[in-house]
Amino acid sequence: MISIDNIVENLKEIRLLEDKLYHLELNGWLKNEFLTWEWWMLVGFLIVPWVIWVKLVKRNIILEILLFGTIIMMITTLLDVVGAQYSFWDYPHCIPTDYSLGLSF
Repeated sequence: MISIDNIVENLKEIRLLEDKLYHLELNGWLKNEFLTWEWWMLVGFLIVPWVIWVKLVKRNIILEILLFGTIIMMITTLLDVVGAQYSFWDYPHCIPTDYSLGLSF
């Protein structure tokens, strides 16, 4: 029979392993990807389209443009998460999503 104490211990062990995995991934990213030329290229791809968009947007229909863009962003984010989760594709160089999502909104 499975006891509550056993379940709690297993959950604590899982949490410790998840923390260790997070720190390993973060250290690997900081040592191998952060501030490389690929990283700077991704930063440029993140910022330059917004600058161009701000200069070219028609101010009188900005609400419709933003609503349509939000719907498209939500759909593509969902498809991207599903595709990455099922290993349909992988990103060898990335900006961590915690930071890039804040910048993309």
